[in-house]
Amino acid sequence: MSAPARAGGLTRRGFLVAGSLVGGGLLVGTSCMRWTRQPAADAAAEFAPDAWIRIASSGRISFQIDRAEIGQGVTTSLAQLLAEELEVDPARVAIEFAGPESMGMVGGSSSVRSAWEPLRRAGAAAREMLIEAAAAQWQVPAGECAARDAAVHHAASGRSAGYGELAVAASKLAPPSEPRLKPAAEFRVIGQPVGRLDGRSKVDGSAQFGIDVKLPGLRTAVVRRPPVFGGALRSYTGDVPSDVEVFEISTGLAVVANGYWRARSVADALQIDWDEGEHAELSSESLRETCRELAAKPGKEVHDAGDPEAALGSAAKTLDVLYEVPFQAHATMEPQNCTAWLHDGRCEIWAPTQNLKGARTAAALVCGLAESQVTAHQTQAGGGFGRRAEVDFVSEAVQVAMRSKAPVRVLWSREDDTQHDYYRPATYHRLRGGLAADGRALAWSHHMVGPSLIGQVAARMAHLFLPVPVPVGRMLGSLAQRLYGGWLTDPSSVEGAAELPYRIPNVRVEATAHGRAVPIGFWRSVGHSHNGFVVESFIDELAVAAGADPFVFRRELLDAGSRHRRVLELAASKAGWGEPLPAGRARGIAQHESFGSCVAEIAEVSVSDSKQVRVHRVVCAVDCGPVVNPDIAAAQMESSIVFGLTAALKSEITLERGRVKQSNFHDFPLLRLAEMPEVEVHFAPSDGPIGGLGEIGTPPIAAAVANALHAATGQRLRSLPLRLA
Repeated sequence: MSAPARAGGLTRRGFLVAGSLVGGGLLVGTSCMRWTRQPAADAAAEFAPDAWIRIASSGRISFQIDRAEIGQGVTTSLAQLLAEELEVDPARVAIEFAGPESMGMVGGSSSVRSAWEPLRRAGAAAREMLIEAAAAQWQVPAGECAARDAAVHHAASGRSAGYGELAVAASKLAPPSEPRLKPAAEFRVIGQPVGRLDGRSKVDGSAQFGIDVKLPGLRTAVVRRPPVFGGALRSYTGDVPSDVEVFEISTGLAVVANGYWRARSVADALQIDWDEGEHAELSSESLRETCRELAAKPGKEVHDAGDPEAALGSAAKTLDVLYEVPFQAHATMEPQNCTAWLHDGRCEIWAPTQNLKGARTAAALVCGLAESQVTAHQTQAGGGFGRRAEVDFVSEAVQVAMRSKAPVRVLWSREDDTQHDYYRPATYHRLRGGLAADGRALAWSHHMVGPSLIGQVAARMAHLFLPVPVPVGRMLGSLAQRLYGGWLTDPSSVEGAAELPYRIPNVRVEATAHGRAVPIGFWRSVGHSHNGFVVESFIDELAVAAGADPFVFRRELLDAGSRHRRVLELAASKAGWGEPLPAGRARGIAQHESFGSCVAEIAEVSVSDSKQVRVHRVVCAVDCGPVVNPDIAAAQMESSIVFGLTAALKSEITLERGRVKQSNFHDFPLLRLAEMPEVEVHFAPSDGPIGGLGEIGTPPIAAAVANALHAATGQRLRSLPLRLA
């Protein structure tokens, strides 16, 4: 999840620099986002480089990664890019997280995509410098030398030297302006199923997640927050033991103690009087009714081709339906947490974040220090899905640490996480379609209604990322929220719907922004998550209305040779589309493009006598360009499919009296292990640009299941989660 990555403004050459001698070794730097030259430092000194590659004279190779590891396997995949060009075994590369100056926000399935060329160029430059150093030492042409297995070899003389032996000499050379990148035919590491480099530490428990941070004198805080969005604390009563601190912070009432359960038990016993504010009567039903009314009215034009209204008026058959998608929580396995410590005129934070730079900025703003006085440590994270791009839990921890005068970990409960999330927006969609007498698709009209995600995020984040004073940043954020609530169309709301891959001659897409009361944020695959369901369900409705096979209907609307058609055909072939199924099963199909990749999925489902839905098998075909690590890529597809299945079949966030009704996994259930279908992932051979992987399996899966349920039962389900009557 998930937030879009910020683009840098550098040239290709600007990504690569070679540093000076640092602790007796070669330092090569690259950044997927931007470049900050680092001063030379003693080997024993601590420094925060901008995604440095360091080769020490001992032969140790270290790589300071500029992306957070939130379970997606990015440490391994990025190490493979580097190792391929550097000619080393990825297992020899020591992975370290870079500092906040260099860390990019994780989101938009961008980590490997943005690093594909810069990291390879850095590895290639280091390789060529090491070869040049060896050639000079041996007084032979560099063209006669080759690098392999962390050493440079001269076949004619039989000489070789390890990278550590050459590091000092190589560090004195100028970097090549255009290092040679290996063609795909020469890859030995990219495309291979290298085992996860962080696997052992996660199995033996040595990997440090945010929740694992321990410091001398560490205290734990829980926060009681208003139950209604926009509410505030009036007062509280109750016994406060002498070893417990209780005080107000911006988000509620903090309770600090030696240990989580001590803090939680005291917090739960307090009687709190809340000012519930203006949203105390908000409900899912009231939101639904307003949005249904808005969906029936004209919206702001997003895309217009041909004359849809005239085509609908002359069509032999028309459809006019409404789709609904609910709010969704992120439900990361590791709840939100952050440890903060103010000491010696500085602030330190330890955070499982997707946004380390934003976390440091937020900490500095809270405690009134310069960012240079804040040290931000990136920890491992137990899931993110876009939730950890926010910095609310960081701000809370720093506020508590300022009052407590001790290192403090703020730890959220599952109930906190569920009821105080930044949710995937609830959206409402009116779709109209028209068919000719021969079944051809003539017209498509799509009007979506929902809150502006970009507007809300801008309002929260502008003062963190814009180089302006905080009040100005907040003013600009508020302006952005108003603009995206009216004059501007939020691009996140229409992604995956504004541009259809299908050749339909008359298309109109509209959007209406409505609703600011519920806090919303980036959720795995963002707008694609709801538009993938809506668009691919409705195209299925048109196929059924035309009396056509859903696969054939789609294929005929897609350009021959297109990526969409290729994955659709691959999925159908691998799933045996058209072949008999076991009794009681049915198939559904869907395809979608997001984050630079195309995916088609076919779901096999059955329905019990008690109307329980079981997904038995999902066949997934992917065109994502080059695949760096097939095992990790397949795992990401499996992960995003099960994530989407949970939202399709199980969970939703609903509101009553301004409150989130759900609180834990008993009423916000996830897909269980026994319910997990068999998932087959097939990658289409592709020489196209590299695409994203972490989110792309989520958008089509709900539609594939809904379409299969229609094939099985004749019921067309147009709202999530899917529940049969």
